[in-house]
Amino acid sequence: TDGTRYLLCRSDNSPGVFVVTGSLLVAYEAEGGPAGSLGYPTADQTAGGRQMFEGGALAGQPIFAVSGPILGRWEALGFEGGTLGIPVDAVTSLDSFT
Repeated sequence: TDGTRYLLCRSDNSPGVFVVTGSLLVAYEAEGGPAGSLGYPTADQTAGGRQMFEGGALAGQPIFAVSGPILGRWEALGFEGGTLGIPVDAVTSLDSFT
């Protein structure tokens, strides 16, 4: 009744159904939803505001997609509760000449 939108998702690879809502839903839809690079959610939103998906995570304020080796390192360091905290910017590609 308050206009909040919810998306319930269940991948064929998962026994569970997960909820995506709020700013995470807006970012998820911008990334292509289930058909995009993130795929389906693999968990509900954490207390810290992160939600995991088959192809990465959404987190931060504003919301950023985190995937690949950066996601692996962020996970190893404790996600948003670890030393790195929440994402503060989008991933940028850099060239190194070393």
